[in-house]
Amino acid sequence: QAHVAGMAAGKAIRPTPMAVQESNSLFGKFNPSQPYQVVMDGACGFAWVTVRPANTRFAQWLKRAKGCRLAYGGGIKTMFHVEQLLKAGADKLIIGHAAVWPNLNFLREATRTVGSQAITVALDYIGGTHRLERGKLDTCVPVVISAKELEEAGAGEILLTSIHREGTMEGYDLETLHAVSQAVSIPVVAHGGCGSYEHMAEAIDAGAIAVAAGALFQFTESTPKEAAEYLKAKG
Repeated sequence: QAHVAGMAAGKAIRPTPMAVQESNSLFGKFNPSQPYQVVMDGACGFAWVTVRPANTRFAQWLKRAKGCRLAYGGGIKTMFHVEQLLKAGADKLIIGHAAVWPNLNFLREATRTVGSQAITVALDYIGGTHRLERGKLDTCVPVVISAKELEEAGAGEILLTSIHREGTMEGYDLETLHAVSQAVSIPVVAHGGCGSYEHMAEAIDAGAIAVAAGALFQFTESTPKEAAEYLKAKG
């Protein structure tokens, strides 16, 4: 499981835990009355939805069952997927960088059609260069450059993952996070390495609008609720 806490652009808003805890769900510092649930379908190995393309039936079920605003990611590679998931009820889509690189026309078309506010792009990296296929393919492009290209192509938000730090609980890659956050004007969500609430606060201070954590909640007594309360207290 991974969860997200963070800070909305320009002002602190109380983080709201998501209701779906059994999948790779995230909670964000959005309007508490309209929280987003981010379900990384497929990539997380959710028990009965592990195949691609994007599962519109699952998105539709989740929307109806939970009655929340839904951000959906996993297997989104074509405009057909974009259109069908939005029709199924998704409010926001998370697109893997592999689906838009190196040709960014798909991203441009998606943002032109549904608006950049509805598109988040997942950007993975190792050692400062962006990677595909969970780190196996090195593009040799600096992650800062890739982030700029995504913004120019219309991405509304970047989910920035330090692959080497995932599961280590040693803290986020603050240097790269800061560099990327300074290079773009769109929100950046930090992912990979969280081992404490303090790490979350450090990432926010480094420029992240939100932070994702998985191992922290799986292998310690820490909870999303406590994380939200800690960040709220930190302002």
